[in-house]
Amino acid sequence: MPKGLIPWKKGQSGNPAGRPPKPKCIPDLLRWSGELEAPEALVAKMRAVFNIPASQKLTVNEATILRSRMEALNGDSRHLAFWAERTEGKTTDRLEVSGGTKLEIVEEIVDANAH
Repeated sequence: MPKGLIPWKKGQSGNPAGRPPKPKCIPDLLRWSGELEAPEALVAKMRAVFNIPASQKLTVNEATILRSRMEALNGDSRHLAFWAERTEGKTTDRLEVSGGTKLEIVEEIVDANAH
């Protein structure tokens, strides 16, 4: 055994600090950041629009949802579609074929558009 090294006692860990934490993945970081308190400067307008008292704190998730709702109320079509799809369900795309096109070709086009 090299000089200065002392073997561990039975049952003693070689790393008293414990196992290092696993690296966090993007979904974990998004969940974590969404639960943080939203900065007041970013939510001041939302408080006024939705009549939210200053004493009620908002998380980043809540502020993000309210901001999207504000944009939908202002007529932004992307935000309107977001809310419609999540409350009413996504609309189905329909494909109409006429004029003797072979079904195999149509199936290939539909499959290509699905990916």
